[in-house]
Amino acid sequence: LSGSIPTQYVLMTNLQNLYLISTQISGTIPTEIGIFSSLRNIYFFHNSLLSGTIPTEIGQLTSFNYLGLIYNEMLSGSIPSEIGRITTLNAIVLASNQMDGTLPNQLTNLSKLQELSIYYNLFSGTISTEFGRLTKLNNLALCGAQISGTIPSEVGLLSYLQYL
Repeated sequence: LSGSIPTQYVLMTNLQNLYLISTQISGTIPTEIGIFSSLRNIYFFHNSLLSGTIPTEIGQLTSFNYLGLIYNEMLSGSIPSEIGRITTLNAIVLASNQMDGTLPNQLTNLSKLQELSIYYNLFSGTISTEFGRLTKLNNLALCGAQISGTIPSEVGLLSYLQYL
């Protein structure tokens, strides 16, 4: 599979899962991604030509559960603050990309979030005490990121946290 992600996919109103695994897809994640009203899961794994950033329009996905962007070596930019609007989100896995910036405080609005894995990226800054609000969080994977400072004691009080 090669070329760019066709924007015509938005016409697939019942599309729930968008998986691109080990493809030659190039270009960026289209901004039209926010129009996929039924989309529940995005899993892009090992797409070496996929570039650009996570579009802010992702915040329009009101029934979204899982965002997995893993080993997409040219994917860059920060986590858009609009992601904090997706109250149904269970997992954010952004691993082994070239993503950077600080973690937006809006992530702490995700009351159903169970996994936040941002390992092997270029994220920087600190973990806010507000992350203690993520009471369902069971996996917080930060290895290989440029996160500094100490882990707030509020994170240590998360009763479901199994992996840190």
